[in-house]
Amino acid sequence: MPTVSPQPFAVTLYGTADGPLPQHRAVAERLPESIPAAQQQAADDVLALLAESGLVPDEVVLNRDNLWSYLTPEWLVLTDFSYFGNGKDMMVHVGFITPWYEDAGVQLLLKNGVDYEGLGTE
Repeated sequence: MPTVSPQPFAVTLYGTADGPLPQHRAVAERLPESIPAAQQQAADDVLALLAESGLVPDEVVLNRDNLWSYLTPEWLVLTDFSYFGNGKDMMVHVGFITPWYEDAGVQLLLKNGVDYEGLGTE
């Protein structure tokens, strides 16, 4: 698995009884390059979500320049083909935890580990 964060975090991979699918490796190898690009694409969505959530303390001013310094990679999920159901595309969930509430996080949803598809929450 390529390095996507200097800190350890949980990884869930939906493979087969024989192990990971060959496509998992290809998707995982793209992640170090695609996650920063997805973070830039998702920044406005994440800022809006956090503003709506009420999670961010009043004294913290979040913006595109400092957003990702507050969020810590917490989990990575590589699905099988069932998410899209077309037999060729996988969804990757890249989860970040907030520093303000241990149980509150945001997920970047990346089609095939590359294309930003939207957000999920945890």
